[in-house]
Amino acid sequence: MGRYGSIKLFRLFGIQLELHFTFLLLVAWVVWASWRDGNGDWTRVLWSTSLVLLVFTCVVLHELGHCLMAQRYKITIHRILILPIGGMAQFGHIPRKPLRELFITLAGPMVNFLLAGILRIFLGSPLEWIYADFTYSLKDLLFALLIFNLAMGLFNLLPIFPMDGGRILRAILALRYSYLASTRAAIYVAMPLAAGGILVALLYENVSDIMALLFAFIFVGGQLEYKMVKRSEKLRGWTVGDVASKNFISVPGDSTIGKAADLIGNQPMIEALFLRDPGRHYFISRQDFHDIPSGVNRDAPLHPFTRPVSIYLDAEWPLSFVSNKLEEMDSAIIPVIRGGVLIGVFNTENFVSILDNQ
Repeated sequence: MGRYGSIKLFRLFGIQLELHFTFLLLVAWVVWASWRDGNGDWTRVLWSTSLVLLVFTCVVLHELGHCLMAQRYKITIHRILILPIGGMAQFGHIPRKPLRELFITLAGPMVNFLLAGILRIFLGSPLEWIYADFTYSLKDLLFALLIFNLAMGLFNLLPIFPMDGGRILRAILALRYSYLASTRAAIYVAMPLAAGGILVALLYENVSDIMALLFAFIFVGGQLEYKMVKRSEKLRGWTVGDVASKNFISVPGDSTIGKAADLIGNQPMIEALFLRDPGRHYFISRQDFHDIPSGVNRDAPLHPFTRPVSIYLDAEWPLSFVSNKLEEMDSAIIPVIRGGVLIGVFNTENFVSILDNQ
């Protein structure tokens, strides 16, 4: 199982498909509810389970539509994740060229409309759909799937950011206005619509509670993405080297605790101390150094109290790229290099504090 409770399935067009474990709970609930409501009718259980699986197959195809169009623009796709409330494609980045974002976004709903058109061919006259008796047949299954694809395609075109319709609105606005201003405008349009969706879902019994959850998820997701865009705009043009702190000491690998104490004591702003060994660095933060037991001999080697450096940041990397990777960094103090030479340290905790206060 993956880091966030996802199960890796297989790859489609080089894109990793993952299933969140809660989706299995949804399938189990559908099987149980169908059994209960159908008084043990296995035909009903099989029909309902098949519908859920086919519906989410259409969801995957919808996300795949986005992904394949994005790949045409050389955008990396990390994965497609299937959740009980739908699917989510994780892109390496969202293109800042409005027309590209427009085409990528439209590709998803177009897949649903295409699927609906294909199903229409097999179902015959619409009058037959309306007046035919419901019998849990294959035709009923295809009809339900057709309705779902039409509903999903239209629903996703609602101008509620970050749904497809909201992204389309942003892309159109970005043809004339800045990316940040366009995102903010899309958010302002989305907020009352998402809030209204939550209210309707909660007030009307014939609207599923999962719709209220979906609108709430969309509402929060829009706010989070706007915050990310705002952060990214503030960091544009900045590199890691621009914010790297010079408050560090680099000493030979055989240095003693006493030597380190003298160096740190003479420079009160020091954040970390690095040991140079052939091919790699070891480090100890100022706080960890002060936590070394007072009874340890000053002539004892410092190396046993240090930790190996697991990652480096290149001084030329864009700061916006690093800010999106903060949760993957397992250390608060990260060395910054330029041309293989240690030139500074990047303090993730200080950086997050600065971002949160902006």
